[in-house]
Amino acid sequence: NEPGSSIMPGKVNPTQCESMAQVCIYLFGIHNSLSFACSQGNLQLNTNKTLLAFLIIKKINLISDSLNSFNGKCLVNIKVNKKRVIENLNNSLMLVTVLNPSIGYKKSSEIANKAFKEDKSLKQAAIELNYLTSEEFDKIVDPKKMI
Repeated sequence: NEPGSSIMPGKVNPTQCESMAQVCIYLFGIHNSLSFACSQGNLQLNTNKTLLAFLIIKKINLISDSLNSFNGKCLVNIKVNKKRVIENLNNSLMLVTVLNPSIGYKKSSEIANKAFKEDKSLKQAAIELNYLTSEEFDKIVDPKKMI
């Protein structure tokens, strides 16, 4: 959430995501310390209880602070670009899998390869290969039904 590139004007560094990842790595270390401390009990007595309590409180505080920061400085400011999401969804080559039961693997594969190589949509490729009409494609390929 702050500018951060001398060679890329307008770039904003994903510091909240980076921070969250670093906290998670650190938490793995604390977890390993907790596990080891728990394993060191002798004769039904573990003298590491103060360390265990300290590490558990440390984990709780770290997670809490990190989540509050991530939420306040990242999540609340995220806006979904619905137009772009729909565009990406409708142009995803992965949608070809739904064609498989209707026209078979070979034709579906040809459609995907043509779309990829020629930078076209699956629909354009299917129509150009004369495997489906526009109406047939729209009837079969409905991402909402694939969820």
